[in-house]
Amino acid sequence: MKISAILKYRILESLKFAIGGGVIGVIFSFFTTTDDLFILTIIGFLGFLLIDSSNQLINGSILKKLPFLWHLISRVVIYLIIILITVFSVVYFNYYIEDGISLTQAIERYYYRNMVETQDFIHGLSYALISVFVFTFFTQLNHVIGRGIILKYISGKYHKPLEDEKIIMFFDLTSSTSIAEKLGPLKYSSFIRDFIYELHDAILLSEAEIIQYVGDELLLMWNMKKGIKNNNCVNLYFLAEDQINERKQGFIDKYGVYPEFKAGLHSGKMVITEVGSLKKEIAHYGDSMNTTARIRSKCNDVQKNLLVSETLLEKLNLDSNYKVEHLGAFTFRGKEEKVELAAIERIS
Repeated sequence: MKISAILKYRILESLKFAIGGGVIGVIFSFFTTTDDLFILTIIGFLGFLLIDSSNQLINGSILKKLPFLWHLISRVVIYLIIILITVFSVVYFNYYIEDGISLTQAIERYYYRNMVETQDFIHGLSYALISVFVFTFFTQLNHVIGRGIILKYISGKYHKPLEDEKIIMFFDLTSSTSIAEKLGPLKYSSFIRDFIYELHDAILLSEAEIIQYVGDELLLMWNMKKGIKNNNCVNLYFLAEDQINERKQGFIDKYGVYPEFKAGLHSGKMVITEVGSLKKEIAHYGDSMNTTARIRSKCNDVQKNLLVSETLLEKLNLDSNYKVEHLGAFTFRGKEEKVELAAIERIS
């Protein structure tokens, strides 16, 4: 995977996050006695920038494997430390460095003004603790449920059935049965978990939405605009291929095998709605999902890794970096109309 692409994505996301922190700093200024709006804005901006940067380190560390509660507590503690460091650094370099005083004297002066006289520090720390906990809790919950699902549920977007056109991808491992037999259930589960984790950057860069994990298979989806933009729906496959190739030797060292995969792509109408009472879920219905699953299963028959329906291919704008092979029409079980398919390969 091109490092520049994921780096650019992360920088842009960090900047968005930092700007949000600056806005929070402005809001906080209305609840304190301080009149230095600039300082609070800078603290919010830098604090959230460092928090988002620390997320990248946390996601790549052993902390990501902790149970939900301990992971939540660890993040809150790390975020609070970052906030405290940011506060004292900004205050020192913007208020006191011109006076030639030491960091200790600067902290003592800040302590007296903001804890003894006004107690702004206590109020700010309480505000930060509550904000960080709520933010971290919902961020982790969003990861469990799926990106964007909480907002859709709260907004009631799918409270009533809604028909929408989507791009769908079924993405799964090749030879999964033989790998499972070789590794055993526990090690195979770890293999699947590591495989899905390595797809993280590819999914983010291609703006895909993870709908469901089904064993060794992923169901991914885009709205038409995001899926067609920059050929995101096709690029996801090759970004994932690059990422797995980079980690290939690590998989072999750990498991004796590495993940190989195939995918099917299609577009069509979907009905999306909330279902369930004891356990609510945003469910997706439509013949296009069944068709996409059949397209994926056809990969083995035609010995191709990425198949796409001609219906979707017509909407894409693939450049000379891709080779398209038109395979003709196929009959699928349960469908009267034949589906025309094409195989896509990357040239460079």
